[in-house]
Amino acid sequence: MTSVTHPSSANAAPSPRSNLFYFFLIAFFPLLFLPSATRYAHLSPPANDVLTLTKQMVNIPSPSGSEQRVLNHARSWFVSQGWNVATHPVPPSFALLATLASPSHVRVLLSTHLDVVPGPPLSRVEHGRLYGRGAVDAKGQAAALMLTAARLADPRVAVLLVPREETDHAGMASAHAFGLSSNITLLNAEPTESKLVHRQKGLLKAWIRARGEAAHSGYPHLGHSAVHHLTKVLASILHAWPDGEDTTVNVGLIQGGTAANVLATEAKALVLWRVSTNVDGVLARLEQILGEHQHISYQIVTRNEPLAYFVPPNVAAQYGTCTVAYNTDVPYYKARYSRAVLFGAGSIEQAHKDDEWISIEELRKLPHQLESIVSEILHS
Repeated sequence: MTSVTHPSSANAAPSPRSNLFYFFLIAFFPLLFLPSATRYAHLSPPANDVLTLTKQMVNIPSPSGSEQRVLNHARSWFVSQGWNVATHPVPPSFALLATLASPSHVRVLLSTHLDVVPGPPLSRVEHGRLYGRGAVDAKGQAAALMLTAARLADPRVAVLLVPREETDHAGMASAHAFGLSSNITLLNAEPTESKLVHRQKGLLKAWIRARGEAAHSGYPHLGHSAVHHLTKVLASILHAWPDGEDTTVNVGLIQGGTAANVLATEAKALVLWRVSTNVDGVLARLEQILGEHQHISYQIVTRNEPLAYFVPPNVAAQYGTCTVAYNTDVPYYKARYSRAVLFGAGSIEQAHKDDEWISIEELRKLPHQLESIVSEILHS
């Protein structure tokens, strides 16, 4: 179910009959028990500066699955600017669409995510950089999108902010519920070093599973170890896609076994490929490798093909182009769209690190860059 907040109803004055004491008690007493980052964020005046707005959102922790507070902050900001805000549940959080008119009027949809990977949230400014979890991926991008939309004040431009990009993309997958037109350009913001992306690598994520037979480790001939089977097949996988190839592979998680003196009955690894060609080709190669090993199976978690982006011709020379090896929400936008653009400030190399940061100079330029790109899209 989608709910809508209109600025007029959100800002309605209390009845003259209201008792002021109980009004202030009800309105402000619960805030005393909120964590300080959230409490201060909601009491802060609406930020109209990209650095201030980014800092406010960075200071609200929002690991995937716990984005409600930062999305509520974004919702309050849009309402303060006079925008309509619709939400759609993505349990335990929600996706947010901010518009100035009916969603059917939207021609450019600015989007990014407000969830982050786990890490230290509080921001700090040092040596011309803004540090903090989400500074570059992607709360700085979100702040710039919000300010860009507010400055343009064009009913053809809307903002979509979603949860769970870092895990299962469920936020973006739910966006079709907002009833947007298929005749839109989706402009997604991620760190691209202020370049227009012309191509994004595809992705394949799969569990590789091994089965064994339990036995005392002192008598290995009485069973066989799932861990041993798994390590052998993983070695073959890593050998098949060595570092330096266009398609890369990473073994991100390994689980299995119960004790050092027991042959393991089960083991599994979560493996992720960044695909430069096509996913079916990677799967065919994987199945050939698995066929050479016993007691092995696989299960696909998610997949998407490499994606070509639209590069607005009149700004391509100004910003330059690049290819990115990371995944984005764009392949998971289930509603139809006419074209997609990928652009943002900062480098992905600074994301997901304990000292994540974005250049303040780049961040301050981003709203103006986005305005020029949106204007070009609207007139192309």
